Amino acid sequence: MRELEYDPTKDSDRIAVALLGLLTRQIRECGFELETVPTLTMFTSPECRGYLYGLSCGVLLNESIKITRDSLIDTLIAAFGLVYGDSAGRPLAQKTFEEVADENPLVSSASDWAIKEVSGVYESGEINALGFYLAASGMMG
Repeated sequence: MRELEYDPTKDSDRIAVALLGLLTRQIRECGFELETVPTLTMFTSPECRGYLYGLSCGVLLNESIKITRDSLIDTLIAAFGLVYGDSAGRPLAQKTFEEVADENPLVSSASDWAIKEVSGVYESGEINALGFYLAASGMMG
């Protein structure tokens, strides 16, 4: 088996580690493992998906990675894939990307909330993100 290596000079490695760190505990708090959250309404609400969009933006901002269309889409696909699995995550990421462009207020509000939460995590140095769990539990707002 090939050993995985982390290279902090690679944006993709830093994004992957950040997403794993920010999402693993939240997904487990919801009762699932990574890539297995079902696409039930409670887990795919505008708040849940908006949170994942904002989390992606927050990681890019706090890792000082230029937010381009490509970097954002790649990070969104990775985040949504970690939550729902690749086959379900890609279309949900696309739908959310379109809703942000259409200025859906629920998605945008959750996204803004997530960006602030991720910035707080980076400032504190403690992985204490809970936004996806709160959104799935109907407690975000």
